[in-house]
Amino acid sequence: MRDFQADVIRAAITGKPLPEGGFSWSPARMQLFRFCQRAYFIRYYLAQGGWNIHAHPAARTAYLEKHLPDFNQFLSRTLEQSVSDALFYAVRREKKERTDIFRRALVQGLERRTSALIIGLEKQDYLTDPKLPGLLETFHGETDFLHPEKVGSRCAAVFSKALPPLLEEKDLKEKIENLEPLSLRKEELLALNWRSFIVWLHAGIICTEGDTVTGIRFHAMGKQPESLLPDHGLESALFREYVRQKMHREKTKFNIFSFDEAEKTAYNTVEPGPVAADRVDVSSTGMLRMVRDNGEVYMNDFALTTEPEKCSFCPFRQTCAMIRSNEIQS
Repeated sequence: MRDFQADVIRAAITGKPLPEGGFSWSPARMQLFRFCQRAYFIRYYLAQGGWNIHAHPAARTAYLEKHLPDFNQFLSRTLEQSVSDALFYAVRREKKERTDIFRRALVQGLERRTSALIIGLEKQDYLTDPKLPGLLETFHGETDFLHPEKVGSRCAAVFSKALPPLLEEKDLKEKIENLEPLSLRKEELLALNWRSFIVWLHAGIICTEGDTVTGIRFHAMGKQPESLLPDHGLESALFREYVRQKMHREKTKFNIFSFDEAEKTAYNTVEPGPVAADRVDVSSTGMLRMVRDNGEVYMNDFALTTEPEKCSFCPFRQTCAMIRSNEIQS
């Protein structure tokens, strides 16, 4: 990977080659491109090299905003990781003990990760390493997220409402009681071969039961605009394609456990969306058109959204404000 140094912004404005490694696609990438092309540019081009202390401040800010989760992303990831760890731990024990072991391990995992977030917000280590526990809302200075203990209490309240229905979910209870250790997998990302590029998909928890492969995802619902909400139908279709390509099986299930701060929960099997191949092809073509024939990209080719109300939800609003305030000169 090339090392983008302090001139990364000027290079971005005047044009620069694509980073090594070429083009890849994901549902999240498609989602951001449709939400705002300028935000897409910041996430996938400007943030490159922002980890370097010598990089331009806007590249550093873009890198921070790229890696810090918002509150709902933190809730989703934390519940998913905690369920995954507890499930892997429980299925290695005697079947009669599994349910109690799973409950204890799940609660401990949630407490541990929430405590790490509180400490991270207090110490602000995420400002120098955004892969340490932190929140995008805290970085953006949103009032409701500036007191670490209050954020921790808010997390605890959400999880305390979500856990009872999750623990009573029949499908999950059956998995705890019947799965064998080797039938479980957890991977951060799944990679599919697609045309001449790679398609990435968030994995969740993968279970093999007989001839059926099940993916389990967790989704904390919020107030984001519809254009930023995950397309679970498309993700289900891509999961089915992954299972066909990599696991050589035809039967799949894609389950989503949704929850929010208002005590609403649902555990649903999502049907694969229509004609996933066409959607990937059309979307990737639109993104690749932004790359000029000589392999360069220009920031001004990536238009700002025409719906300003979206900006308050944009994860890259600080970087965008820096660019628009003329702090960066070409």
